[in-house]
Amino acid sequence: MSFDPVPRPGTPPHHPIFGVRLARPHIDSIFGALYPYSKLLSVSQLESGKSYNNRIYSLSVGQSSTSSTAPPETRELILKVNGQFFGSDKIQNEVACLRILDQYCSHLPVPRIIAWSDDGRTITIPSWDEDYTSRQKVPIPIEDKSAQQPGWILMTRLPGEAVSSLTLDDTAMSSIGAQLAEMVTSWRLNVPHTSYCGNLLFHSSDSDNASIVDFDLRHEEARPAGAGDAFIVRGLLGDGIPPSDPITSVLDLHRIRLQAKLRELQTSNTYAPNRDLAPQISDFITNSLPKLYPGPAASDSFIFTHFDLSPRNTLVTIPTDPDGKPGTPEITGLIDLEFSGFFPPSHEFVNDYVDNGGDWCEVAYAAYLKRLAEMEVATPLDGIDWEEWMVEHKLGVLMDNIAPWWLPGGFSKEEVGEKLKGCREVVEGILEEFRR
Repeated sequence: MSFDPVPRPGTPPHHPIFGVRLARPHIDSIFGALYPYSKLLSVSQLESGKSYNNRIYSLSVGQSSTSSTAPPETRELILKVNGQFFGSDKIQNEVACLRILDQYCSHLPVPRIIAWSDDGRTITIPSWDEDYTSRQKVPIPIEDKSAQQPGWILMTRLPGEAVSSLTLDDTAMSSIGAQLAEMVTSWRLNVPHTSYCGNLLFHSSDSDNASIVDFDLRHEEARPAGAGDAFIVRGLLGDGIPPSDPITSVLDLHRIRLQAKLRELQTSNTYAPNRDLAPQISDFITNSLPKLYPGPAASDSFIFTHFDLSPRNTLVTIPTDPDGKPGTPEITGLIDLEFSGFFPPSHEFVNDYVDNGGDWCEVAYAAYLKRLAEMEVATPLDGIDWEEWMVEHKLGVLMDNIAPWWLPGGFSKEEVGEKLKGCREVVEGILEEFRR
């Protein structure tokens, strides 16, 4: 079975990984389909509290040896299993984003895809040859075929430890910030921009819009697209907005996101105490928001964006000199691209300041912004128009407080009430600022 009816201790019911796991026989079935001549040496689950949206397993794979006296080669892999609130679109988006970086920024330390399953029942095994044509689908032997199966991705495991788990001095953190800026600059310069905003789905030749491909990795345009090499840009995973019509402007992006937050406010019992704010928010969406973006939609362009560049998703190794003294940390991994996609240039920073506010220490983030500016990437401190930045930042804060995703978050009923009072003050204050 894929979903454990008995949740693991310490996982609250509102967490995406509540009750979600892959039993060892299921993992063995996946492994057997991928590595029939190798041995699965060990499977370990990432400890509680280290992952929120996915159940993570570390796999050690023993490769066949050509010599009876030589030790088997061991390969470390990561099996990333979808949380309970996510479907195939999240799997497809992360596969697509990792494929894009592999194509345009192959020097960056991001995981490499080995296989995936967007339905939990069939494995897609890619072979990224010159024409990206070779792939096969293999059914997974499942005892309980009626049970719901989560999607998953099997990828390489990158070396290093998360910055969030280390205690580093200012010099080390400053170096990490500068290195991160150089990696961000790489995909901003090398990955083509798109006319549409959002996350990615595999292009389907069976769809009503089979001729439309928004992002293409194929060498031959005339060749039919297959899973993992041609994509459409649709939907907003982070906001729970399913794929629908293309988002073609920043105004459309904000309108769609605000409307989704308004629906949550009006329908979720969690936010009921603040439901009377709905008319003000609706009026803002209809009358005030369009005035903030009077330019033509055709001028908007969207760039590849990680969308969660936090210390917990940045892996580093620390070399030592012959005397055992630590040297300068080196970024060896950027992980968790499940919400990456194509967004306005300012939105990576908005997410840093709003959802990930305070994650990076001041020294690291200052070095990050400084190095970006040196490499001619516009930042909130250098290059992005200040009024434009303030509008984008305030809208980000507004959306974060209309229907805060982090509630109930383990808070008591009384604590939720207090948090919502604070959110109300923020929403009313920002709406008043925009009215003025």
